[in-house]
Amino acid sequence: MIKATKKRNLLSNIHIHGTNVYMTHQQFVDDNHLFGKATIREVIQMNNILVDFQDASSMLLNKDK
Repeated sequence: MIKATKKRNLLSNIHIHGTNVYMTHQQFVDDNHLFGKATIREVIQMNNILVDFQDASSMLLNKDK
């Protein structure tokens, strides 16, 4: 979903300074980090991705994080 949203230009990536690395997300065992621009549009897209992930996985989001 993240890649599809990025491909439709609804989500931006970040560039790691001094490298050729561009990132939209990092995934760990129990954490997901999403990166992008601080815009209302991108926050809505990130929220949609997280809600869909929650629904598909039956895992609960910790909105306090």
